[in-house]
Amino acid sequence: HRAHVRSIVFVLVPLLLPLVVCSAPDDAQTHQTIKDTSRSKKAKIAIIGGGIGGTFAARYLAEYDSTSCSVDSITLFDPSSQLSTPNGGKSHAGGPPTGGDSNELGPNRQGARVSSLTLSDGTVVQLGASIIFSGNELVTQLVDSDPALEKAAPLSPGKDKNSRDDAGFGVYDGGGRWPILIDANTPSYVIVAKMMYRYGLDLVRVRHAAFKAFNSFTKIYQLLNSTEVDDEKSSFFDSPDDLWEAVGLHEMTTMSFDKYLDSIGVSGGSTSVAWWDIIYESATSFLMPLFDWAQTWLLPPRGNLRRELCESININNYNQDNDRLNGLAGLVSFLPTQGSVYSVLGGNAQLMSSSFRQAISQHESSCNISGSIRHVQSTVTSIAISNDSVQIFTDGKGNGGIFDVVILAAPLQQCQIRWAQPVKKFPSSTSRRYTQTITTIVVNGTLQSDHFHISNASMPRAVSITEKGKESEGFSCVAELTDDGTFKVFSSQSLTTDLLHRIFGKSCTVQYEKVWGGEFGGAYPDFASGGDASVAAPFLLYGDKTEGAALYYVNAIESSVSAMEVVAIGAKAVSKLVARRLGLL
Repeated sequence: HRAHVRSIVFVLVPLLLPLVVCSAPDDAQTHQTIKDTSRSKKAKIAIIGGGIGGTFAARYLAEYDSTSCSVDSITLFDPSSQLSTPNGGKSHAGGPPTGGDSNELGPNRQGARVSSLTLSDGTVVQLGASIIFSGNELVTQLVDSDPALEKAAPLSPGKDKNSRDDAGFGVYDGGGRWPILIDANTPSYVIVAKMMYRYGLDLVRVRHAAFKAFNSFTKIYQLLNSTEVDDEKSSFFDSPDDLWEAVGLHEMTTMSFDKYLDSIGVSGGSTSVAWWDIIYESATSFLMPLFDWAQTWLLPPRGNLRRELCESININNYNQDNDRLNGLAGLVSFLPTQGSVYSVLGGNAQLMSSSFRQAISQHESSCNISGSIRHVQSTVTSIAISNDSVQIFTDGKGNGGIFDVVILAAPLQQCQIRWAQPVKKFPSSTSRRYTQTITTIVVNGTLQSDHFHISNASMPRAVSITEKGKESEGFSCVAELTDDGTFKVFSSQSLTTDLLHRIFGKSCTVQYEKVWGGEFGGAYPDFASGGDASVAAPFLLYGDKTEGAALYYVNAIESSVSAMEVVAIGAKAVSKLVARRLGLL
């Protein structure tokens, strides 16, 4: 089945952003003025947030300090217990999801967006970031370096469960209309021929654009892996915009994905003319009766690539249409056409635990010291900054400590941190609320053929949906996870009982609902069509580049594109800046 899907060049690839979000603060605390004190010879570093950004930053800092051992301690603050438990980031059958729930984190606290849930029957469900692209070098390097992590097929339900591999993929437009319907038993060459007929050169144009973007993207790794301080202009980046500019991708962030598709000649936009329209006008001038008859009775209908395939995949990935996304975010969804995709068996949340374990092991073995890297299970509520130090306050536990460098690895607008001193004004990308997505896990369900106007035999396993279909149906995508009727659904709002019964039948049951949203949450940034909306904050939020107290911001990179690998890139870019500051490079 996966080979057939890859043969049409595009796959349904949820690359949701993997981060831990700081929770909302409790009642205001009284701050004391911090007096400048003599700093210890070795640097004390704090990381706020235990998601991909925070745990990867800890790992990279441990690697950079493996020779000089100039770091006294790295303290990671996160309210979830997953980094301190021996289960390695796996959830227990019938228990809460990894990253915690409201019982552990408290109200208005979302938790990690790389999160998995193990149902009572052992089925493992990825609630958030689900898919890893083989070309994602940083995440894949971590997986390959840990024998405890095992690669599995996307949507894998776990070792003891069987996933459906006998059905295909469809794009649904609502009202019984299926622009794309792929049967896994159809030969690959037939699928390719049908897709080429339906979309023509547009398919080639998007494929070629993804190829070029992937080649540009790989240059990032070369720059990040360079640790020569003399190479500062090309391998140390003050902001994400500088990084995108260095690899030739920044211009794509300045326009919507729709406008980007216009720029590469994809038809169906406001200023473009479809290739079939030109043929149609020429042909009908001479052979209208014959052409109309052939079109109606012999030829399958032609389609609109941007409104069918591109938009449905981006709605699935970001819950935003082509016009709302910027060009880079939209095209990143198609980078997996350049390789394969996988997930971590047992849940992608194991990535964070693995990264943090490796950071501890690296620093302890290299510097012959224990306890230098630790997890504090607390929520950071406020920060006070002086010229020489940064003081952290936590929820109900008072002073979290005084540090030389603090790395914020969670979105500013979701942390709700109080600042003892005013922080300079940042771009709108740091304050704009995230879009809401709800993950619903349904058991004992069957996709209802009468609702979708399709036979049971033709019903695909994975259904993505267009903007028009989303408006009429009330969900963004649905995928069948197991052969006994377990489904995962993405939607903007909670699914009503009536809608659930119409989609899955009256015997279905909602096993779990996860809301990525609310006042202090959200699944993805609102990209607001690119341009000024995608202007990133600097990686260094406060302080001088070389001395004194400093506050860095990993999630500055999220204003342009949202994906696990991109946040890992932000973590490494920030870690390099910190390492240079401390003389580790």
